[in-house]
Amino acid sequence: MSKFLNDVMAALRSGVSLYGSARKLAMAVNMNPSTLTKWLTDKENQAQRSPNIREIGPIMDILGVSVVIDSGGRGGQDERPNFAKLNKELAALRKENAELRKKLEIEEAVSARLQDTLAYRNKPIDAQSDEAR
Repeated sequence: MSKFLNDVMAALRSGVSLYGSARKLAMAVNMNPSTLTKWLTDKENQAQRSPNIREIGPIMDILGVSVVIDSGGRGGQDERPNFAKLNKELAALRKENAELRKKLEIEEAVSARLQDTLAYRNKPIDAQSDEAR
């Protein structure tokens, strides 16, 4: 396999890991899941079917994969993304996002209670006693 194809296949495997399964990744781009599975199935280092640009483009788009053309002879080595590292960072950000959402929900609940308490305290004494009855 060429270096380019190896990189594309690595991006696909990373995407499958990110989405949880080849089926979920394929469904995210309205692709038949068996097509993606065939691309990923190795038979003695040769996939049953190789992806073409029109088919693979939508997957690369949702994964944020881009092609770097390096005319300087370095082969793009300095600019290649580390998908494993990016996936770990993404997982950490998702975890942090979930934690922050929980904290926000708590803060909103506390804020609502405080607003109710302030509204009650600002009512005239006669209105407070009417509510207590």
